[in-house]
Amino acid sequence: MYADSMDNIPQWLPQWARKRSSVITKKVLCTLTVIVLLTITLVHQTCFKNGSSYAWQGNYRPDKWIDKVGSHGAVVSDVDICSQMGLNVLKQGGNAADAAVQVCLCIGSLEPQAAGIGGGGFINLRFPNGSSLIIDAREVSPKASNKHMFDKDPVLSRIGGLASGVPGELAGLWKLWELGGSLPWKELVDPVADLNENGFPRSDSLKRTTSLFMAQVTSWNSSNFEVLKDICDWDWLLNPDNSNIIRRPNFAATLRDIANEGKDVFYRGRIARKLVDITRKTGGVLTEEDFHDYEVVIREPLVTKFQNLTLSTAPAPASGPALVLGLNVIDRILESRDDNDPIMIQRVVETMKWMAAARSELGDPAFIDNDRIEQIVTEEWAKKVISHINDSHTLDSWRDYHPSYEMNSPHGTTHFSIVDSDGFAISMTSTVNLWFGNFVCDPQTGIIMNSEMDDFSVPNTNNTFQLAPSVYNFIEPGKRPLSSTVPSILTNEEGDVQMVIGAAGGSLILSSVYLTIVRILGFDLPILDAVSFPRYHHQLIPETLFVEPGMHTSVVEGAEDRGHHVETRIAGSALNAIHKENGLWHAVGDFYRKRGMGAAY
Repeated sequence: MYADSMDNIPQWLPQWARKRSSVITKKVLCTLTVIVLLTITLVHQTCFKNGSSYAWQGNYRPDKWIDKVGSHGAVVSDVDICSQMGLNVLKQGGNAADAAVQVCLCIGSLEPQAAGIGGGGFINLRFPNGSSLIIDAREVSPKASNKHMFDKDPVLSRIGGLASGVPGELAGLWKLWELGGSLPWKELVDPVADLNENGFPRSDSLKRTTSLFMAQVTSWNSSNFEVLKDICDWDWLLNPDNSNIIRRPNFAATLRDIANEGKDVFYRGRIARKLVDITRKTGGVLTEEDFHDYEVVIREPLVTKFQNLTLSTAPAPASGPALVLGLNVIDRILESRDDNDPIMIQRVVETMKWMAAARSELGDPAFIDNDRIEQIVTEEWAKKVISHINDSHTLDSWRDYHPSYEMNSPHGTTHFSIVDSDGFAISMTSTVNLWFGNFVCDPQTGIIMNSEMDDFSVPNTNNTFQLAPSVYNFIEPGKRPLSSTVPSILTNEEGDVQMVIGAAGGSLILSSVYLTIVRILGFDLPILDAVSFPRYHHQLIPETLFVEPGMHTSVVEGAEDRGHHVETRIAGSALNAIHKENGLWHAVGDFYRKRGMGAAY
């Protein structure tokens, strides 16, 4: 039950955030749900040819021009312009780290609903000398935060200043450049500033989210969230003249400052002061000290073998342990190369359910005092899972998979993959959490702040399945929330990069990356088909196998025969991958789901 009186609202909030909380909560939660669902629906209807089946059903095959092929290097992202900019960096003598800085800043400019320097992410690096590491640039909860701060009004974890953690993306990019960049920082940032100043075409994805966002802004006129419209600057996005060209002059100026002064102007200078000011005006508790003290964490990647390749991925608080578990399991029971074999699909789906259960054990390792995360990635754990997989039927209840806690499900996210001519590879996933973060866009800097506090769990609440929130993911000062992301790189026995892969899409990230890796390496599908064909997804709760339109009837019927409840659901994830096939790089974006596009030379 949401709070109905101001007495039940956190008293550190300003007056505007404490009035008529329950009304605001219900309206905003409903609107947010509609935004997410309608956005995905519109993306699906536009991106799939005539809204019809596009893969296994019928005669349609993915268009070959989507598969970008080259012998030197490749870039793939959700935005064609950004992929091309990254490729130009490689062609002009830059390396994968240089290209990643520019691509990431470009995506945050052109797809601000999904990512930006007001958010955070994970970067998986594989250097030419064979060494690898993970840059954890995940957002961090403020020092003034506590696990009960959203008990009375959960909507405040999604909209307004209280929803923001300390942004980490820029610190991550700076660390990446320090460790591996070859070109001057300014040369990488200035072109993106130019793009924001001169203008860029509004992408299909941004068009859809903008129209839905306008409906939300209109609703603010009758609620106390109108302060966000009054204080924040969304004029550049709403663009009343209906021009297809967007200009972000304030953000361009911010990027100029960052180009000239580096990350310190963001974390220790005037940008930090401005972001603290706008955050506190909209109900937040971030301080300059929070920004000043932010540091990325360098982590060892999680490593496992799959089909004679070595996979490295991001450890907790990312969901790498669950991905490693899934590959450890399926690698031992993959007996057929037929991707339509009902038994193989049963094994893949059952493994997805065990992966979801394992993910409920994850959180920031700095705040967990048991060894469960280490156990999940062991051979013994995989064998235990295999012993429970039955080829003829699924288990009776989700309880039989022993999830410990409920799982969260973020949205607005982006992923890109890069490899250069020296074999330097980068897989990066970045996010502001919900679409347009927390709806706070600073009028001075043009930065959109994240809503990452919503990725934490809230105590004293059970979901509809009476599964308690994760104690591993409760809010604590300085803590990183659990993430669905799994940016991954695969290498052969000689240490040469063979695949760079990752995805966006909340809880669908894990299953999408897992399924695509299995399709390419286990079922021998070319990357174009593996990325473009309809995907299926199971996250244990709800007890439903979701399949995308166009899924082969044998898949659906085989799953139903084994006791799965199957529903068709429109695309909800976007995956971008690079794979070496016959000595050439193939870069394939998720064009049919989000207009993702690669570039190669």
